[in-house]
Amino acid sequence: MPPNTVKVDRTSQWGNPFVIGKVSPGKSVLGAGTPSELCGVPVRDRAQAIELFRKWIYSESNLAGEWRRSVRALRGKNLACWCPLGGPCHAEILLSLAN
Repeated sequence: MPPNTVKVDRTSQWGNPFVIGKVSPGKSVLGAGTPSELCGVPVRDRAQAIELFRKWIYSESNLAGEWRRSVRALRGKNLACWCPLGGPCHAEILLSLAN
């Protein structure tokens, strides 16, 4: 991996918990305070996975709050993920929060 780059895929602590083709996790994974409408949702495609992530990361979830505080560690870094270039990726949201 290039210098100053952090992997943010699902093998890392920064992976999007909303997985395409699966049902979104519940509050036991997403944290207390997660809006109920984000839990148990069939995730159809990348755009929906990113939108669910966006709604979750800005929610009242205690875990999302921890992510927002921790994301400062990504400030000034390049983020690496497996999403195709030119399409939506949750790394864009992480970059926005970090910087």
